[in-house]
Amino acid sequence: MANNPDRFVFSLKTAYRYVNAGLLSTKRGDLPRACALKPRKGKGVEHRVDKTCRVGRTWEDYLKFIGEHPGVRVVEMDTVEGVKGGKVLLTLAFNPFNFMLAFLVDAKTSECVLGGFEAIVATLRERYGEDGWREVFARLFPVILTDNGTEFSTPARIESDADGGRLTFVFYCNAYAPCQKAHAERNHEFIRLVLPKGTAYTEPTPFDGLCQDDVLLMMSHVNSYVRKGLGDKTPYDLFTAEQGEEIASLFGISRIAANDVTLKPSLLGIGVKVKESVSRRDGEASEKR
Repeated sequence: MANNPDRFVFSLKTAYRYVNAGLLSTKRGDLPRACALKPRKGKGVEHRVDKTCRVGRTWEDYLKFIGEHPGVRVVEMDTVEGVKGGKVLLTLAFNPFNFMLAFLVDAKTSECVLGGFEAIVATLRERYGEDGWREVFARLFPVILTDNGTEFSTPARIESDADGGRLTFVFYCNAYAPCQKAHAERNHEFIRLVLPKGTAYTEPTPFDGLCQDDVLLMMSHVNSYVRKGLGDKTPYDLFTAEQGEEIASLFGISRIAANDVTLKPSLLGIGVKVKESVSRRDGEASEKR
């Protein structure tokens, strides 16, 4: 790179990152000192499918659009991760009801996110036919607000159908501003009561052993939990009052009686696993006593 600066459009640090990620023909073993160094732990190199996806879809663009369309409903889109490299949940929170749908997808990628929307379209098409599903989709998802994750970097394919017809508008929050989609973040806290993220003492809950029916059961309980911020009503009640129970039922969400709502791992028969290092340390301490 020092001898041929005109042939490289990236920095030396970026070159090392590309080599470590296996993105170049040069491999880590070709670097004389690299074999003697322990690889650093860190996030893998992510790739944004559409690098211009934020153009015209920024937070400022969102605020302008909302100002020009007062009263428009907004759906907050996000993902919930189990363990790195495993299955994830694609979540869609409907404002202002706090009602949330969740879809189990194979990976945290743009193609899997698109697969989630293809499942939504297939469900609506089957129920309302070719002439009606677009209208229902546009009514449910007039505006979608999401974060800057690379899994959401194909907005144009979400916004339009196969014929190029407009279905929805996608916008992005500012970077590192989860408060801008607070409804989704709050619902994720309820999901984590059932599927714990993991702590210094416990292992995170993998999603690979789940099926979509498990997710539907969990979300039925989450959506049936009475919220003080909703006037002691449930997200299910508020959502179905406007959109109808048929829509909730269509996506597998049912109302759970208040006294039967369970937001614990036991809902799905999940046991919290203590980290091996903690168990070993506790065992050694017990032997000493």
